[in-house]
Amino acid sequence: MSQDRPENNDPSPQEGSQPSPQHQEPPQYGVRLPQGQNPQQPSQPESNPSPYGQTPGQYPPPPPGAYGQAGPAQGGQGGYGRPSPYGQPGGYAQPAGGMQPPQAPGNPPKQIMISFGLIMAAGALTLLSGIMLLLTPVNELTRVLDEVYASDPMLQEQLAAAGMSTETIAQTAKTFGFVFIVIGVLLYALIAFFIRRGSNGARVTGTVLAAISLIGLFGGDILGVVTILLGIAGIVMAWTAPSSAYVRAVKEAKRWRR
Repeated sequence: MSQDRPENNDPSPQEGSQPSPQHQEPPQYGVRLPQGQNPQQPSQPESNPSPYGQTPGQYPPPPPGAYGQAGPAQGGQGGYGRPSPYGQPGGYAQPAGGMQPPQAPGNPPKQIMISFGLIMAAGALTLLSGIMLLLTPVNELTRVLDEVYASDPMLQEQLAAAGMSTETIAQTAKTFGFVFIVIGVLLYALIAFFIRRGSNGARVTGTVLAAISLIGLFGGDILGVVTILLGIAGIVMAWTAPSSAYVRAVKEAKRWRR
């Protein structure tokens, strides 16, 4: 009696069919894998796409017009890179409380005007002296020179050795005297006008000339003495405190205009 074979209900694999992959668990730490088998990496979960088109973990790009980027509303300048209204590079604006240039002084003080008047008066008296000298006849000057030379024999000898007469000397002295008087009048006028404008150099020049003119106080005529005293008084008024403050203000205004 033949034994019945147990029926095999499993379908036999068909030819050409591929075996279904078997699920393999990831190896545990400390377990040795068979030779030729690589450990499987666990599948990473799908990440949600970034709304800015960037990978996760990165910051989105800054909006246009921020931190020096070109923006449409600023004409290529935006954020901290926008042009400054003061004409300087973007960033911090120039402080509004900067140093202001000093204002030009107005009318000169009373002391300066008094100095101007006194010096001009001295110049006017000097011009008067020149006119008087020009109107003096040569004969009158010759008579004065004859009296001077007659009182000193040594001067008579020098005059005779030079071959000159007192008339020639009188004419030459008259011409040169008038020229020097005209130069003196011009100096008085220039110093007076520049002092009124606040020039310190004019004050210094006038002081030097006033010191030299002190020599004329000894032995001079009354007109010459008055002229010298007027010039000295004008220079003194130019060195008073209000006058010096005016001169400093003019100097500062000129320095800022350069």
